[in-house]
Amino acid sequence: MGFAIDDLHRRTSSESGIDRKEADYTLRFGAEKILVEAEPLNKDLKTLGSGIEQVGSWLEKRSFRADYGLATNGFRWVLLKYDSEEYKLKKLLDIDLRGFFQELFWQKHIAGLKDIAPKFYCGFSRDTILFIAKEKINFLEMHKEKITKEFYEDYILYVFGAEKRSDRQVHCLLNEISSAEDSLDSEKRLFSVNLMSRLIFVKFLEDKGLVENNLLGKLFKDYDALKLPSTFYKAYLQVLFYDVFNTASNKRKTNVQAIGLFRNIPYLNGGLFRESVSREKEYDVENDILREIIKNLLEKYSFTLNGDEQALNPDILGNVFEKTINYLTGNAGENKRKDIGAYYTPEEITAYISKNTIQPVILEKVKAILKQFGWSDANIAPYNTLDDFIEDIESTNPKIIRAICDEIDKLKVLDPACGSGHFLTSAMKELVFTKKKLLERLEKEVSYFAIKKQVINNNLYGVDIEEAAVEIAKLRLWLSMIENIDLPDFAHTQTLPNIEYKIIGGNSLIGWVDEPLNQNLVITPYDERMKGVFETLKFAYSRNESDVERFNILSESEELLSKKSGNAVNNLKKAYAGLQSLYAKEEGEGAVRLREIIAAIRKSIYSVVSPAFQNYIFSMSNSKKSGKNGKNANGNGAGNGNGAPPKLANQFHWNIDFGDIIDAGGFDIIIGNPPYIRSRNLPKKDRDF
Repeated sequence: MGFAIDDLHRRTSSESGIDRKEADYTLRFGAEKILVEAEPLNKDLKTLGSGIEQVGSWLEKRSFRADYGLATNGFRWVLLKYDSEEYKLKKLLDIDLRGFFQELFWQKHIAGLKDIAPKFYCGFSRDTILFIAKEKINFLEMHKEKITKEFYEDYILYVFGAEKRSDRQVHCLLNEISSAEDSLDSEKRLFSVNLMSRLIFVKFLEDKGLVENNLLGKLFKDYDALKLPSTFYKAYLQVLFYDVFNTASNKRKTNVQAIGLFRNIPYLNGGLFRESVSREKEYDVENDILREIIKNLLEKYSFTLNGDEQALNPDILGNVFEKTINYLTGNAGENKRKDIGAYYTPEEITAYISKNTIQPVILEKVKAILKQFGWSDANIAPYNTLDDFIEDIESTNPKIIRAICDEIDKLKVLDPACGSGHFLTSAMKELVFTKKKLLERLEKEVSYFAIKKQVINNNLYGVDIEEAAVEIAKLRLWLSMIENIDLPDFAHTQTLPNIEYKIIGGNSLIGWVDEPLNQNLVITPYDERMKGVFETLKFAYSRNESDVERFNILSESEELLSKKSGNAVNNLKKAYAGLQSLYAKEEGEGAVRLREIIAAIRKSIYSVVSPAFQNYIFSMSNSKKSGKNGKNANGNGAGNGNGAPPKLANQFHWNIDFGDIIDAGGFDIIIGNPPYIRSRNLPKKDRDF
């Protein structure tokens, strides 16, 4: 293999006080080193606390100041790298020699083993290891670009019907949908994107072992055998989405429980499998296109959550989604993309911007807390960066750590043009990494899933004008969570968060913040039907002592909705915020009912605030123009030539949807693409600056 005896060193100790264990071996090549964990022959490398998990823990905690690690049980050899920019463990090589030895010693022929020995020799030779340490990431980036391009072209072809280099429409999902009567084209497009998101999500669940491997293909096989009169979508997919993934196992209908492939599927919650377009349950999809999508698209690729850079992982899928958003917003040409700011941002840019935006804010809060605990300026001065503080975290009082965690939970991070959620996922990684380091200092059992759920629930907010982008952004956050699920407990405790009212569609440039509006009387949506829903929810909360706070919020919200006096918009706004806080953590039928109430309240407030805001903008515009000649640009003092103000489409009212945050002073951190401009168009003094 080309290794020298001096390359291998036994029993390397940790260079920090965080992790007391030793690596079995270390391969050293000058300044570069690779940690080696050698498990007993044939031991499962996925066992908790050993193998892959052990090496990953060392790399992540920076215990040995190493970026690379190797786990082996004699047969399986796995080379890992920790990416400190993305806070993610990546699998570079994974070769299993078990079949090779079975064929060699037991004369047992196993297909596909012809190249195993050469592949292992080449992959784990000294020259290759050195190459990997220096150049492998460049190779992986090239592979990432290649698989992104391939999957994107297939995705666009099967979903929207665009040929690879033309606009010719062909047989595709969008053209094979039977929608509800009077459905808009935008709703059909949104339904198509959501359906694909759900199917892709199922493929990742297969990789995680939460559903049977090739579940979709097996369901289609069952469907064909039964020769049912309804479509596959109606007979199986709708049932899977609404009655399985979105229904607790103990509340599923008898006919659903009778389907063997559905029996052990966990309840997911989270909104992905709830109706997302008007009258969605009336939609249907032709069998042929679904068969093609499952067989020729989804089964063509390997979907994985284990960090394997050779397969279609969430990061690569994120690239595909960003390109998809550009496709969807590019129907009117490049100018439309420029108008709404739909551009792809590389991972290293989103990670860099997120880190350098979020960390300074947290550092300021850390310093403020240290002062509260009596630290002097001289003791605080060495902490120039958040990393400086985290490096020294072992000597920090646990009470201080808890206070910092509480402050991080209060942070509100916004991407006002979130697109497919790239910046939001980068911000999540940054916050999760920081919280995990803090919680480890408290010696708590740290669950990545739990921390991600807290961060998504407490910290992240997004808005985008493209509804399909909003749905994809939510999917990316949900996918990031199932990377870290704990299989034994998932069905009982690890459901996905509700984020429909945190990642929202609308034009973030047009909407009410704090402008003085002349509002008409708002009609409360509170009626006998809604009253009945409130009674049902209050009864459910009253049965559990731990739900006292939720019961009180629900009661206060109902009182605000039923008030006949006072500022009706403010009353509804407060009720809206209170119910949103409940919905974020609600599950099952309760979540569905709360969502109905919240949607009705939002519709009522928007029906009054939108025209009032439009009139305000129109009057302000006219008053500025009339300062010169009393007329607007049309010369007649009216917005559109007939005396009526021009319609402002897709208004997003900050004081409604994020009213509690606006009332508390606004968001702490704004992330997103900076205003990229050509420097040559700037005056010299600005370029120099």
